[in-house]
Amino acid sequence: MKQGYYKLPLDFSHFFEEGGGQMNKCSELESIDQHIEMLLTTCPGEHHFDSDFGCRIWDLDFQVIASFEQWEKQFKQFVRDSIVRYETRLADVALDIHLREIVKEERSNCSITVRKRADIYVTARLISTDEPVRLKYTLYLGPLSNE
Repeated sequence: MKQGYYKLPLDFSHFFEEGGGQMNKCSELESIDQHIEMLLTTCPGEHHFDSDFGCRIWDLDFQVIASFEQWEKQFKQFVRDSIVRYETRLADVALDIHLREIVKEERSNCSITVRKRADIYVTARLISTDEPVRLKYTLYLGPLSNE
């Protein structure tokens, strides 16, 4: 398997070694996986060269939910739009998203935290090889973070 993509996070320690060190590389699928995770955890406006880069799920992070079904539909659409627009190495992108609430009780300060956990399953076709791809991401919202 060709290792032609730079692995994230970038590690420059080998790059500056005598003899022209190399940076760590990864496969195309690993690169896609890293890129989608970066898309999901980047708020539009954070990227200096493309203010639209990222995923608009951040808009939903602290939104008051009147209709859970509508909120879930919008969440799924934001994820799909971002992947289709910015991950051009994939085709036929489909999503399956499982949302659930996670309740965490802190006994030390008598507080209860309720967050949403989103398990995002991406199925697609890798354009370069026509192979099927299935990737999984887990995000926690309120505030947004990844596993």
